[in-house]
Amino acid sequence: MGKEEEIKARETAVQDKVSDYYEEQRYRLPYSKQWHDWNMKRMLGLIEPEKLKGKILDDGCGIGILGEYLPEADIVGSDISPEMLKKSAGRIKELILADSENLPFPDNSFDVIFARSLLHHLPHPEKGIAECRRVLKPGGQIVFQDTLMSVFSYIPRKIANWQGEHFSETHKNFRHQEIVGLVGKELKIEKIIYSGYFSYLLGFPDIFDVSRFIPFKKALIPMLYWLDSLVEKIPIIKKQSWGIIIAAHKE
Repeated sequence: MGKEEEIKARETAVQDKVSDYYEEQRYRLPYSKQWHDWNMKRMLGLIEPEKLKGKILDDGCGIGILGEYLPEADIVGSDISPEMLKKSAGRIKELILADSENLPFPDNSFDVIFARSLLHHLPHPEKGIAECRRVLKPGGQIVFQDTLMSVFSYIPRKIANWQGEHFSETHKNFRHQEIVGLVGKELKIEKIIYSGYFSYLLGFPDIFDVSRFIPFKKALIPMLYWLDSLVEKIPIIKKQSWGIIIAAHKE
C-alpha cells in the first residue's frame, strides 16, 4: 500500500469510528441539532428550487442527513466510509462507496451537488473540487460548506485536533483566500456566507455542549443567531467565522 492509500485508509478508519457519534449525538443533541438545522436550511436556500427536482449528489454524505431535509429528492450519497453509508441507508436510497478525489460517475451527471464538511478531510481538496466540476452538469449548482481558520476557531480546533478522536492527519482549516481561490479556479462563485460566530457556542456544539449552562434558553439562544446575522454584515470581521458556505455553478 502506497503512502496515499495509507492516508486514505486512516481517514476511512476515523470516519467509520465516528459514525456512531454522528448518528447518536451530532444531529440529535438539542442545541447541536438546532444549529445544524439552521445551517442546512441556509445551504438549501442557495439552490434554485427547480434544480432540487433534478439529480443531486451528496458528496461525502456521512450518515445521510440531507435525505431528511429532501425526502422526495433524487439523491445519490457517496462516502469513503462503509459505516457512514450503513447509517445513511434509511435516509438516502442510492449509496455509493467512493473516494471524493476520484468519483465513479460520468461527466455531467448531476444538477446539484452538496459537499458539506468534505474538503477539509481530503489530502488534495483541489482534486475533490475538480471532480465536482466534472460530474456537475453545465449550469448545475453546487454548495460547499467547510471549515475556516479564524480568531474564533483557532484554539478550540487545535484542542480538538490534538485529542485526535474525530480527526485524521488530513484534517485542515482553510484560510479564507485559500478555499475561495480553490473553488473559484474551477467554478463560478455566486455567493459566500460566513457561518457561525456566537451561535456556534465556543465551537463543536455536538462535542462541547455549553448550551446546557445557558439560562433562559428560549430567549437567549435566538439572540445568538440574531447577533450572528449582524456580524455577517461587518466587513473584515465577518471573515472571522467558524465556517464558510460557498455557492457556485458550472459555466
